[in-house]
Amino acid sequence: MKTGKLKVIALSLALSLLALGAVSQVPTRVQVLFTGDLSRANTEADRLEELGYGPAEVREIGTGYKVLTRAFDSYGDANFYKLKIRASGYPDAFPVKEPSMGDKLGEKGGPFGDQPSILKSSGLSRFSIDFAKKKTFERPEMTDALRSLDNEKADELNLFTKAMAYREKTEGDDALAAFEAFIRRFPKSEKAARAKLMRGYWLLARGKRKEAKNQFEALSMEHPSEIEAGEAQLRCGYIMILERKPDPEILKRFLKLARGEVKCDADTRIEAMMRCAALYYRMRDLDTSEAAYQAIEGATGDVDVQGFARMQRAGILLEKAYNGKVPYEKACAMCDSVASDFPEANIQTRSTAALMALEALCRQGKYKDVVERSEPFFKEYLNTPEAPIAHYWIAKGFYETGQPRLALQVLEDVLSEKYETGRRFKFLDVNEHARKLESRITVELGEKTR
Repeated sequence: MKTGKLKVIALSLALSLLALGAVSQVPTRVQVLFTGDLSRANTEADRLEELGYGPAEVREIGTGYKVLTRAFDSYGDANFYKLKIRASGYPDAFPVKEPSMGDKLGEKGGPFGDQPSILKSSGLSRFSIDFAKKKTFERPEMTDALRSLDNEKADELNLFTKAMAYREKTEGDDALAAFEAFIRRFPKSEKAARAKLMRGYWLLARGKRKEAKNQFEALSMEHPSEIEAGEAQLRCGYIMILERKPDPEILKRFLKLARGEVKCDADTRIEAMMRCAALYYRMRDLDTSEAAYQAIEGATGDVDVQGFARMQRAGILLEKAYNGKVPYEKACAMCDSVASDFPEANIQTRSTAALMALEALCRQGKYKDVVERSEPFFKEYLNTPEAPIAHYWIAKGFYETGQPRLALQVLEDVLSEKYETGRRFKFLDVNEHARKLESRITVELGEKTR
């Protein structure tokens, strides 16, 4: 990447929060055929992958299936490749523009269908936006009496309690033995689905990913009416991510949960919706991603989820503003609304939105506003991972408003700490940009030796 672009792209927070990719203008796919045979549709999708036009997609429409290429960045790009695709054996191929966000929001229930009630039910507990956080369970206390129980003789309740009481990673083999004995001895138990789910988790803990996935898949088929089926499908989706499966394939898995096609609890469904929104973004379908986050925001009363979804919408708007699709004022207003509408949301969510607002103001040349926001930002967010990057934008604000000495002071704060911002924001090194701005200012001040 050239240095000139770094100033515009590498320091752009919206791109750091989400996966980087090609600039999306009017996403357009090429439809190669329509068939009533699902097997043929999948075969043709595989062939498109081999030809280099993947990730391909099969969409069920009415009585048949559309087979489509990946989404190209513009209608012009899709139209160009259409000729090559026709020469590859698809004479009827033609470009198909992806629906806009307005179209998607006009659909019944938006991108996730028309089943929002489950998300507003009392079953939705406090949701964690930290997807890296390990799954935790309420476990009974392990006693000597439980530990000494014979897996082949203990009654149903005691054996299940014993199996659930294991919690240390070193106890994995004992836990698996207890759950496997329970599943074998009590196949009709109302706790069978939970036992199979826990067996899957313990297999994951033991590094047996393939076996865990098989267990989760079996659970979904054997207990489709239990909420554990949804959680098992969610875990399968995460395993597919680790297996680097194609994004459309992963998306289909999460969409079944997000749309309520698989029985699950509210937390699982929200998490699946979050993953769908992120996948739409990674597939460069910004409009659907934005619509998905909007649907998530309106589907729950959890302020952490709502604030996070609003912040992601703001990030998408900021990226659209880079590309001239929306005014920066709109993106900045969305950023500001995170803290004003959800003041109790996670501080990292609010600080990220506040940081993006600073960037949006700088992009507009409103450096005085940036300076005015500097003290309130540091007062509330000084100890957040976003603060180092805010130093850069605030320093730029001081510099552009004729206060180079203050700008240097702020930059020195960044460089003296040697922040490793790459841990939080992929592809972003605030130190590099701070050094460049510092050099520029010192040269202009005549302090070349410094």
